[in-house]
Amino acid sequence: MKKIDKKETANTERETLTVSLRSDLYRAFRRCAWMLIHETGKTPNEAYDALFENLLKKHEC
Repeated sequence: MKKIDKKETANTERETLTVSLRSDLYRAFRRCAWMLIHETGKTPNEAYDALFENLLKKHEC
């Protein structure tokens, strides 16, 4: 399995995902992303990727 480094991930082609959520879940996601961005210095795309990667790993997808 190839290990992907952060620079490669940042330059990878992006796709758009549209998700319909309850308003409280939407606000929680945005708040969590904002905290990751401001506490770690990640870009918004890096923060979104990290949140979704954690979700997928948790559910073994």
